[in-house]
Amino acid sequence: MNWLDLLPTITINSVHFISSYYANIYGMN
Repeated sequence: MNWLDLLPTITINSVHFISSYYANIYGMN
């Protein structure tokens, strides 16, 4: 398996993690 095959999954997971992180911050305000 090529690591480039995992890139879409890594990107989606990163975006999901970051969006959840900011949602928690702004959700407390």
